[in-house]
Amino acid sequence: MGEASRIAQVPSHTLRYWEKEVGLLRPARRTSGHRRYGRADLETIFFIKDLIGRRKLTLEGARKA
Repeated sequence: MGEASRIAQVPSHTLRYWEKEVGLLRPARRTSGHRRYGRADLETIFFIKDLIGRRKLTLEGARKA
């Protein structure tokens, strides 16, 4: 999760919130419980970030898009 948050320049608590609220992010979990974000997850993070940041959509609007 730390590496994904650094790459996307989004705090880790925001990623956890997007997982819960948007429902598009489904990172794989290791046996220790750590999240493992793949390439598709990172693309989804950048898409959500674009919808919320640049297009000024709300979280509900991003969920619908």
